[in-house]
Amino acid sequence: MSHATYPNPPRPRSADEPMAFTDAELARGAIITGVAFVLASPIVMIALTLATTHYPQSVGIWIYVILVATVVGIAPATLITVIACTPVARAIGRALRRERRRWPHLLAFAGLGAAASVVAAIVVGLAMWAASAGSHGPAPLTFTLPFGLLLAPVAAGSAAFGWWRASRRALTRDEHPHPSGDMA
Repeated sequence: MSHATYPNPPRPRSADEPMAFTDAELARGAIITGVAFVLASPIVMIALTLATTHYPQSVGIWIYVILVATVVGIAPATLITVIACTPVARAIGRALRRERRRWPHLLAFAGLGAAASVVAAIVVGLAMWAASAGSHGPAPLTFTLPFGLLLAPVAAGSAAFGWWRASRRALTRDEHPHPSGDMA
């Protein structure tokens, strides 16, 4: 059985635009960002719980609650947030496509991640408030906003990591194209 060889697709980067990117590279960075955030968030929350708990007998239930909250709340909210923020990430990437230095990209995407965490927490809190209109419980925003603020550094790191990993892979492919096409 013969394997067809395909030419390497043209890369968008040039001397004038050394950090240009394709839609596939943008999508890869967004996926890496979301996965990193969903994996790192419960680790950070569990570490904080272990570091601050005064009742060691309750640690197991808190870990369980964090893991369930990750699956039920954080993962779906992250998916929606990543999709909603991809156009903003595209605009940031396009604005910086002529910038060869990496630190401006890392700072810009970290800022996007941190802002997205806070905005997502506000939107989730407002949605919970709207869904529970008429109930006399605590305002959901007072619950969700602290988590958005707590996880903002995690979101910042995840977004910077997503950009770094996707750009590193793209730039490495430019330097060392796969001989049988874009298989690497």
